[in-house]
Amino acid sequence: MEFIKSLQFALPSLPRQQKIADCLGSLDDLIVAEGRKLKALQQHKQGLMQQLFPQPGETVSRLRFPEFRDTGEWETGMLGEIGEFISGGTPNTSLPEYWGGNIQWFTPSEINERNLSKSKRTITCEGLKHSSARLLPTGALLITTKFAIGDVGIAENPCATSQGFHSIAVFENQVNVFWYYWLVQNKHELIRRSSGSTFREIRKTGLKQIPIVHPNKDEQQKIADCLGSLDDMIVAEGRKLKALRQHKQGLIQQFFPCLETK
Repeated sequence: MEFIKSLQFALPSLPRQQKIADCLGSLDDLIVAEGRKLKALQQHKQGLMQQLFPQPGETVSRLRFPEFRDTGEWETGMLGEIGEFISGGTPNTSLPEYWGGNIQWFTPSEINERNLSKSKRTITCEGLKHSSARLLPTGALLITTKFAIGDVGIAENPCATSQGFHSIAVFENQVNVFWYYWLVQNKHELIRRSSGSTFREIRKTGLKQIPIVHPNKDEQQKIADCLGSLDDMIVAEGRKLKALRQHKQGLIQQFFPCLETK
């Protein structure tokens, strides 16, 4: 208590106190409003995905765009039919000539957003050559299948991954962004099919045998564009909210000088 009483600080006049309070209060109101807007967009996306992708036992989505309503039910099949499945690998970590090259090399902990461009570590061509890792093409779907199950991202450039992945190089008759959202929506199915006592894992054969229901390429593209645009709005809103919070913190530091003790 005595320590608190001994603190010294600059005390502005009452009118200035009111002005500072009004400024920060208005900024707080704006932050709250933007936070609600972001949450509403996220909830709208979640609700839309539930309608754009068939539920278990359904053969077509509940919500379809007008131009596709008369095209009939969706096709059924297995996930293994949509592309080439490619596993990852780790070059020998004791050989420095395998590391620090120009090839992005992702680990499961880095799959936390839709578009993946830069990894924490990179490997060289020699590292790729002397490991079980393979170079994935731009647009490949990177799917975590060990430890964290079912996280997914889209490679923006050719890259490689650790052995904690089974990635998909989607065939040309499919839309990779559609399947990205399909995997996000059906993450629970990958988790359900995983097994292991020490750590959970879904094997490539199990992943490829997951039943799917999907529309033709044109309808896939329409769904991908719709959800992609909504995701872009969510990202932009998130950045705006972060900038407002940083601006508030900067103002607080300017309005309230550091306390000085005797």
